[in-house]
Amino acid sequence: MNVEITFTILLVTISFMSIGFVVPFLPQHLHDYGIQNEKVGFFFIVPCLAYMIAAMIFDKLPKYVDLKVWLVIGTIINLIGVVILGPEKYTYLPRNVVTTSIGLLILGIGIGILIIPTIP
Repeated sequence: MNVEITFTILLVTISFMSIGFVVPFLPQHLHDYGIQNEKVGFFFIVPCLAYMIAAMIFDKLPKYVDLKVWLVIGTIINLIGVVILGPEKYTYLPRNVVTTSIGLLILGIGIGILIIPTIP
């Protein structure tokens, strides 16, 4: 199998795994902040909107930069989003709704950067 194809498949799989990680844990995480059940769904919109905006922006850019570069950048941004999403004590970030929302926003942007260049 081609190394580039394997590399792409691996990074895209990691991207989807990060969303799969968020889905079961985000509602409980938000309940800890006092968010009601009716409002939890709005937080799932944040990475989707960020993905949509990133998709429109990064649809033009990958043509000028190598695909591998975008995949690595997207993975790093994805990692930063996940770390900010559930900040631990060692990050020195406040644990509140705003920090979680910023993490979701960065996660959506990272997924947009990862997925859009791989679509022909």
